[in-house]
This record gives sequence, structure tokens and C-alpha cells, in this order.
Amino acid sequence: MVLSLSPGPTAIENAAFLSDYGQTWRISDDHWDLWSAPQKLNEAEFPFSLSEAFDRVEKWIDFARPGAWPDEDMMPLGSLTPRPDWGAPRESRLTRDEQRTEFTLWSFARSPLILGANLTRLDDFTRSLMTTKDLIAVNQHGVGNHPVKNLPAGFEHVRVWEATVNESATPAQFLAFFIDPAHNHRTYEA
Repeated sequence: MVLSLSPGPTAIENAAFLSDYGQTWRISDDHWDLWSAPQKLNEAEFPFSLSEAFDRVEKWIDFARPGAWPDEDMMPLGSLTPRPDWGAPRESRLTRDEQRTEFTLWSFARSPLILGANLTRLDDFTRSLMTTKDLIAVNQHGVGNHPVKNLPAGFEHVRVWEATVNESATPAQFLAFFIDPAHNHRTYEA
């Protein structure tokens, strides 16, 4: 049994309490298929976009451990039909590269890998993405997953995450490279 707490965007000040008493807890408002949200539709953070997730998951990574997973929310990938909670029925607005970015970031951040899609209309791309064995291993068995700091000159617009997976006698090192989301200005209409 897993206790999942979903108070919406949880304040980082509550992290120690949540990681002691819950197995997973939401760290953002509802996450949707947006690279960046041109405006918020309520006083909280709705809708929460992929570009905003980078800074959010980095703040919470020290509280991710076996039995405790900061939850960046479901991944709205593939077919968002017949009635998504927000917007018209559609295929995800994220490009394939953005969908790979989202799944990779959630994996390295050890967020629960919850797919928010119509499984009866699951396409080959989304299926292959959601079954990427190395990323699932990073998510489920990663040790010390963290963003790499103090990158050398020339990497100002890149974010790098590192993880070690100890599933065999020889630990495997994994690196993920992301172009800094602050430098992508793609926006969407609701």
C-alpha cells in the first residue's frame, strides 16, 4: 500500500514531514502538455508547464529516496481523449523531443511515472517511451540522482542530471543532458 498525498503544490518547508509520513506527494499544481504557460488561470500555479518543472524537481531531489517520491504529477503524453480535465480532446501538444524530455526528467527526479493518456489509443511512440528500460531503472533504482552543478564554460544553457543504478555487480552511471528550458520560448493557447 502506498500513501499518496495530493495537496496540490506542496511547500518545500513541509518536505521532511511528507517524506517521513507519505510515500509520494504532489509538488506542483496540475501539470499539462505545455512547454511554457503564457499565463496562469488561477491563483496557484495552474497550468504547470514542462519548462517550470526543471527548477521544481531540483528543489525536491534531496527528499527522493526509496519509499519517498516527490510527485511532479502525471505526464500528459499521447492521446488526451475523450475528455481531458483541461482543454479540448487532443494528442499531446508536446513535441516528441519534449515528451522525451519530460519522461527523462521525471525518471532522473524519481517522480512517480504516471501516464495521463487514453490507454485504448496508445500509439507506438508513447508506448516505446514509457517502456524505456534504462530510464525506468534510473527512476526505480537510481542512487544519488541529482543535477550536476558547476559545469564548465560553454554549458550555460545546458542542464545535466546524473544517476547511478546498482542493479548488478557493476553499477551503471547515467547522464541526461537538457537544453535549458529558459531559452525555449514556445507557448500554447489553452
